[in-house]
Amino acid sequence: MAKSRRLEQLEQRREQLNARIQRERSKVQAEERRADNRRMILIGRMVMREAERDEDTKNRLRSRLDRYLDRDRDRELFGLAPREGSQQ
Repeated sequence: MAKSRRLEQLEQRREQLNARIQRERSKVQAEERRADNRRMILIGRMVMREAERDEDTKNRLRSRLDRYLDRDRDRELFGLAPREGSQQ
């Protein structure tokens, strides 16, 4: 049985709407990523300034980074020694 012209038009319209929905979702996700990255930058800037002004904060931050960071290249950014037994 052949599809009706109306059914073909509706299916084509649905495909167009699905494409528009996907583009809009992508835009929203990109905006959320940008906002999240901006928040991380601002938080990082604030924490770094606090560490520059206060030795106790600096030491606590360094200690927490030492426990948190696993990859040697990340640890190197903060002047931390490679993890013992690390192969990275």
